[in-house]
Parts: sequence; C-alpha cells; structure tokens
Amino acid sequence: MKTSVSLQDPYQFMFWWLIIAVVAVIIAVLLHIFVKKKLKHLLKKKDDNRPRIEKPKPGDLVTAKRKYLGELDKLERDVMSQKITVRHGYQKMSRIIRLFVHDVTRIRVQDYTLSEISEIGIPALTMLVTEYYEPEFAKYSQADIRASMRRTREVISTWY
Repeated sequence: MKTSVSLQDPYQFMFWWLIIAVVAVIIAVLLHIFVKKKLKHLLKKKDDNRPRIEKPKPGDLVTAKRKYLGELDKLERDVMSQKITVRHGYQKMSRIIRLFVHDVTRIRVQDYTLSEISEIGIPALTMLVTEYYEPEFAKYSQADIRASMRRTREVISTWY
C-alpha cells in the first residue's frame, strides 16, 4: 500500500522551534525593559508628587505681605467688634493664610486637606492650619483667636 504522506526529517521541525524560541526571548527582553521603565517612571512620579515651591520676586512678596496683613487687620476688627463669630474668623483666617501661600509659592494650598498640606514641606503653614482646625469646625471652642492671628501675622511677616 502506497501513502501520499511522507515523513519529514526531524531536523526540519527544529528550525521552526528555533525561530519561535528566539522570538519568545526577544519578546521577553522587550517586555522586561518596558516594565522596568514603567516602574521607574511611576516610582519617580510618586517621589516628585511634592509640588515645587516657586520663590516670588521681592516686589511681589512685599505686595502680598501688605495685602494679606491688611486682610488680617480687617478680620481682627470684624471679630473684635463681633460682626463675625470666632468660628467664622478662623475660617477666614485659614483662607487668608492659604491664599497668601498660594500667591507666594504658586501651590494651590487653598484646595488641600491638612494631610496634603503637611506633605508639601511648609511647616509654618502646617502648624497654622492644624491650629485652626478645631475652632474652625467645632460648634464651640476655647481657642484664642488673637493669639492665632498673632502667629499668622508672624508667619506672613517673616516669610522668606
């Protein structure tokens, strides 16, 4: 009986396996390089999450200090004359210091939570916002708003 199928030399199949193995190794190396670069980029991005603090021009810093110290003076008058409550005073004071820091650093701290503020590396701002939190959100507070205003003025006045 004759068959039309003839058996192939085993070495002919070895050629295809060699090509498949080389392609698999190339794909594995490329995949390794891609994953390594992606991980490096993600880790670098995570470390660079801290916003960059820009130094203002000297004239801009003087103008910002004058503006926000004036706003603090007005706020103090409003609180002492009881036009606004102490709680509202703390809320406004928090807004004033956050806007000041935004103006002089270009970091949008007015949108940050306390934990985000503590991560950016401005200890004076973290200290003030921490001080404001309890009286800002509590219905009743024993906080001394005059002392808080004094510390806020000091931070603004001594800003680099």
